Amino acid sequence: MFQALTGRFFSGLVSLSILLLSSYKGNDARFDNFRAHMSDSGIRFEMQLVEAFENDFEEIFKSGKTISICFDLQVKQRNKVVYLASFKHLVQYDPMNQEFTVSCEDQHMSGVVIENYQEMIETISQVDYLMEGEFPPHLDVEMTSYLEKMTLESLGKEYDMMILWKYKKPTLTQHLDKLQYEN
Repeated sequence: MFQALTGRFFSGLVSLSILLLSSYKGNDARFDNFRAHMSDSGIRFEMQLVEAFENDFEEIFKSGKTISICFDLQVKQRNKVVYLASFKHLVQYDPMNQEFTVSCEDQHMSGVVIENYQEMIETISQVDYLMEGEFPPHLDVEMTSYLEKMTLESLGKEYDMMILWKYKKPTLTQHLDKLQYEN
């Protein structure tokens, strides 16, 4: 019963946003604060997804559905891919306890309970990925993020969550020389 109500609420919110594009803002999600440094077992990439979860996101996160924020990492040397990885940050709200359960695969964080909405946003916005192994001195790094589509079983509909990011995948592209990530 509750799931059907939250599904209807979410469906109405998305539909209303789509129908009233003139009042719908969307978010200009992007990466910021990029940092790469050596660790004992490889290169650690740190960055933050900013301006990604404003506007309608609080209601969407509180819908009770699992929201998936996906990340794709591609590393090239001389235009040849030398490393690929994909990982997710997952958020699910428990309306009975008024808390979020968060998992961030890149940080090996699973099922962490967070009560504060702003703290949850800060947690899922942080990317901290360890690329294990030894790598050549010149690398081109590309990180892309996107929102997975969401299916509302009660309505039998699938919604493209990328509308909330104006259908634009935030992408960070960075050329690194070994000195940049060794220091």
